[in-house]
Amino acid sequence: MRLDKFLSVTGVATRTEAKKAIRARAVSVNGVAANSAEIQINPEIDEVLFFGEKIIYREYTYIMVN
Repeated sequence: MRLDKFLSVTGVATRTEAKKAIRARAVSVNGVAANSAEIQINPEIDEVLFFGEKIIYREYTYIMVN
């Protein structure tokens, strides 16, 4: 999965905001600052930090409505 898509799917930022944060060196993957939004990551293995906060990927979100 692309890094910018990962950030948008998790609800942290839109793709445009994610690209701006990546250019500002505010996103790191496995302890290394990301330099491109096209980086391929594995959300289950790689650790992604957005402004120093660890992002957790959940494939499904269940919402129950009564």
